[in-house]
Amino acid sequence: MDKMNFSISRDILYEMTSYANSSPDEIVGAMVGKKQGNSWKCEEFIPLTNISTENKEVHYVPDPNEFMSMLRKTTHVSSSAESDFLGIMHSHPNNRPIPSVTDVQGAGYTGVYIIHSPKFKETRAYYYDGNESNRNWDPIELETN
Repeated sequence: MDKMNFSISRDILYEMTSYANSSPDEIVGAMVGKKQGNSWKCEEFIPLTNISTENKEVHYVPDPNEFMSMLRKTTHVSSSAESDFLGIMHSHPNNRPIPSVTDVQGAGYTGVYIIHSPKFKETRAYYYDGNESNRNWDPIELETN
């Protein structure tokens, strides 16, 4: 893919990071908006419940009912939907916002993955192209507006 342009409002980014900062555990949420070629715009952040039965401080599993409810409202499932599923945001409460082995191996969707670290007050974004043979997560810039 050529250079990815991912734009997000400061308000939505603040909503994401505030949600992450509010929990000692990993949080997870979905990003929806519009895709136009390599230009994607996040228009909504949907917090999802972390139902992981493992150590939630380093692991997340989005509630499948909440996740499917969100997907049904997007073109990922419904061709008549007005919004696209753009990707996943989650936190690393005590580590840098760098994809872990679990993040890379567990990535199930082509899209943007945003990671926020409350401890280091840092947010990074990555694009995963869905290629399961190499599982590259390319760093991308967040264009805030």
